[in-house]
Amino acid sequence: MSTAVRESLYAKLAATSGVTSKLATTTSIYHGQAPPNAAYPLVVFSKMAGTKTRAMGNPNAFNREVWMVKAIDKGGSSKVAESIAEAIDTALDGGTLTVTGKKLADLTHVSDVDYLEPEGDQIYRHHGINIAVVLTAP
Repeated sequence: MSTAVRESLYAKLAATSGVTSKLATTTSIYHGQAPPNAAYPLVVFSKMAGTKTRAMGNPNAFNREVWMVKAIDKGGSSKVAESIAEAIDTALDGGTLTVTGKKLADLTHVSDVDYLEPEGDQIYRHHGINIAVVLTAP
């Protein structure tokens, strides 16, 4: 299900003006890793974990995937990345996704992402959420 979830998360983020209006470009949303020449601020999202639950003889009755969705900015302040993280949380927590081949049962913020990444004389600021996507068979 990861591909379908990835595509639906990208579509949701790209359609959320509260997120895209704060990015370097409206398409500054990347799966896994931003390209080396990407402009900041940007959003990166990736799958962190996934589990399947068997029920009533169906080995895929429930699928739960946890995705990290974070804003990254560079510089001396976390203000911009935190603002984007708030927009991400508003768009996703308790929200809706259309996932091909599955029915969304729950979309829940499970934890925060908040850390600094020094690289040479530059500081990258990461702020966002880990979101649980719970799916059932259609």
